[in-house]
Amino acid sequence: MNGTPCVHEPLSPVVQRCCDARNRIFRELATHKMRQLPPQPPNTDKTAIFAEMLAKVGSDYYTQKAAATAYRYAMPDPSTRQGLKEFIACVLHGMAVSIISHKDGAALLSGARIALSALRGRPSGGVEKANKTPHTEISSQPSIESAA
Repeated sequence: MNGTPCVHEPLSPVVQRCCDARNRIFRELATHKMRQLPPQPPNTDKTAIFAEMLAKVGSDYYTQKAAATAYRYAMPDPSTRQGLKEFIACVLHGMAVSIISHKDGAALLSGARIALSALRGRPSGGVEKANKTPHTEISSQPSIESAA
C-alpha cells in the first residue's frame, strides 16, 4: 500500500476525484498534526515541515487504510456502461500506484467484467423497446375481454 499522496498531473475527472478523496485524508491528518506542534519561529519553512508531516502521516498503516477506503468510496457506481468504464479506470489507476492490491484489483475487475457482460445482454432500447413490442396471448390464459 502506498503512503504518499497522488501528485501526478490531473487525469480524467473521475480518477482525479478518487485521488482527491485519498489525498484529503493525508492532508487533513497532516494539518491536524501540524496544529499539535509547538509554536514555530516566524522564519520557519512551514512547507517543509508540512511535507515532513505528510511523510510521517503517510507511513502510518491505519492512515493508508483510511486513504485507500476514501479512494474506493469515491469510485463511480458501475451500474451503467459509462460508470463501468470509469470504475475500471479507477481500479487500474489504484493498482498502478499501489492503492489497491493486485488481488483486490483482480476481484474488482472480474466483477466489472461480469457487470459489463450483463449490460451487453440487455437490449439497447430497454423498457421502451419492450413496451412497443406486441405481446402474444397464451391460449391457456384468458384474455381481458373474456374475463369481463
